[in-house]
Amino acid sequence: MSGTDKYDENSIFSKESFDCVKGYLALCILLHHIFLFNGLLTNTFMNYPQYLIGHWAVVLFMFISGFGLYESYKTKGRSYITSLPKHRLLPFYLTYLVIILVYVIYYLINRIPISASLWVQTFTYGSTLVYYGWYFQLSFLMYMVFWILFMLPVKPVVRNILFILFAVFFTFENIIFSIHFNNFTPMFCFLFGMFVSVHKERIVKFLAKWKYLNFFVSLAIFAVFTILTTLIVYRKQTELYSIASYKVVYVLLTVLADYSLCMFMLCCLAIFNRISPKIIINPVSKWIGLFSLEIYALQGMVLQIAFQHVNIYAASVLSLLITIALAIPFHYLLRFILKPFKGANKAKENAK
Repeated sequence: MSGTDKYDENSIFSKESFDCVKGYLALCILLHHIFLFNGLLTNTFMNYPQYLIGHWAVVLFMFISGFGLYESYKTKGRSYITSLPKHRLLPFYLTYLVIILVYVIYYLINRIPISASLWVQTFTYGSTLVYYGWYFQLSFLMYMVFWILFMLPVKPVVRNILFILFAVFFTFENIIFSIHFNNFTPMFCFLFGMFVSVHKERIVKFLAKWKYLNFFVSLAIFAVFTILTTLIVYRKQTELYSIASYKVVYVLLTVLADYSLCMFMLCCLAIFNRISPKIIINPVSKWIGLFSLEIYALQGMVLQIAFQHVNIYAASVLSLLITIALAIPFHYLLRFILKPFKGANKAKENAK
């Protein structure tokens, strides 16, 4: 970057930057689940914060997915929408099916029963036999909604309204049927990623002009809403899980905190890409980012096996190393399986 105040938008919103961010996010989610398994922070004040690390990582994954999807649409136009089922939806679902097959083998070896309802929900939406597989279901759902709404012959403003109505409807549906609402609030950040893509040029100028002010403001807003939601969880758990109106307040605060987190990430990218780009874009983060989807897919199974056979300290380290090691061959296996589909590799990379 030059020493001027002008920003090259690709330095903030480039695919390379976001791929490296995915590497950091994959490690955050893996560490989050390791903490859940080893229980080291369960009975401390760090219990809920270490849970939030995983939530934040998924939120940013969904933001990047929504942003990348709309960027592709801006570049390729209507042809991208018509080819979406073949080049993104089908490859992504096939990836999920391969992951399901791996877990079925694991279940059979360990003689773990699978109920009929779990089978149905695994292939549709709800619970899934893939540990932490709800992320795949939510991602596929958002891709489907994106494709359906962009296929409709309506004006952009109408399409945007329909997107918002779907998110609100889906939220209330999950609240009414008492589905764990922390699993679907990241969908709002998928929509926010699309919004940022639409207004990317303006946001780049805004970040360039007020980069440090934006950094502290977004961090402050993020901290305030996160503290509020944390206090609600700790002090009002009974009301949270029994009163629908209380859940709505919690969801609203969570979404606002998630939005401010996304802006905080963009501010960090704007600053780091100017003062020290290698903090974000480096061989290690880029390499791990390449296998981020596979790390997410395999971590639950590896954690189950590791913590059954060795002590929590050894399991914590081994599960981290083994998950990353297994993700590499699994990545190339998926590439081989998806090779017949034109553009499948690109679809898979953006699906993370």
